[in-house]
Amino acid sequence: MGKSISKEQMQTYKDIIKGRFDEKEITHMHTVFHKAAPSGRMKPADFKRYLEDLEVFKRVDPHETYDHLFRGYDRDGNGEIDFKEYLLFHSAILYSTEELLDLVFRTYDRNRTGFINQNDLVTVLTNSTRWMGDFDVENKVVQDMIKAEVERIMNFVYANQSVQAEPVKYNQIAKEELRLVSMDHPEILEKLKNLM
Repeated sequence: MGKSISKEQMQTYKDIIKGRFDEKEITHMHTVFHKAAPSGRMKPADFKRYLEDLEVFKRVDPHETYDHLFRGYDRDGNGEIDFKEYLLFHSAILYSTEELLDLVFRTYDRNRTGFINQNDLVTVLTNSTRWMGDFDVENKVVQDMIKAEVERIMNFVYANQSVQAEPVKYNQIAKEELRLVSMDHPEILEKLKNLM
């Protein structure tokens, strides 16, 4: 189920996550990660199995690839998740930090353009809603609710734009703009995290 962790590796992992997890937690995560990715590199198919084995989603589509969640983990964008990226994802989710901003932005920026646009938000919210299984995303009322939520998010960021940042186009959010808005309104990152 994966190799044991040497003292040097453990210290490296603790340094990476700034001591947010203890050795027992890191060891547990290491075991879980290597169960899903015995090679030490989690590819999209491994990631899909990992998520489905967790049984957190009510609806599982055999064709689903969980792209936006994979992007959140895959910090360097190389198409694989290593254990350090896995640790950093979980650290960012649990602690409201600069890492959470990076994670949220990577998750929503589908095409890696450096911007989150309305279509990116709609796609991620639709996928998440489908996975949770409480609503039929093919239903027009549900689609309208998702679009309305996206409009609220875009309007909030637009209304709280900082004069310190380059003004953004109304239909997209730049990472720096999201960072500046979230400094005054950290709840926007929490909301985006919870909608993933």
